[in-house]
Amino acid sequence: MMLDKIKDGADSILIIAKPQDIRQKIDESLKLLDFFPGLYASFSKPHTKILKDVEKLGLDKSRLYVIDMISKKEEEREEQAMHLARGDLTDLGIALSQFSQSIDGEKFIILDPLNLLLVYASEEEIERFAGATAAKSSPDGLKIVMFVMESEKEKSMIERIIPFFGEVIKDG
Repeated sequence: MMLDKIKDGADSILIIAKPQDIRQKIDESLKLLDFFPGLYASFSKPHTKILKDVEKLGLDKSRLYVIDMISKKEEEREEQAMHLARGDLTDLGIALSQFSQSIDGEKFIILDPLNLLLVYASEEEIERFAGATAAKSSPDGLKIVMFVMESEKEKSMIERIIPFFGEVIKDG
């Protein structure tokens, strides 16, 4: 399986998948990294749904922290979730750094497909964010896994972010 590279491969990984395959690839990535504490930044599902999905996969949800960029602030929160304004890449970058610095040892960050942020940010802003985030990975502890959906419309953006990553997995 190509996704096995996640566990033992580079520290920054970009996974390019067809839209209909993204959810399955994210789930597989979570399974492969379940033995580390991690953070999942969601641009498409509320944190309550993410944590239920993780539980259904048989994974330990107590080691997963969720950044929820989809729920409204007044919705019920869990201790292991943080709400950020939709599309706020600055706050997201800060939260990712804080997570990375707050946990010693090996850990991971998984980000929902970057294409979903195009509703809130320009391609250039997403490219800068992807580059800055991939640069936070380190061989001594932080594995970053980002997803993008294969798309003709965003093909040039995808090509421009590929060099930021130590490993690119094109699935499909």
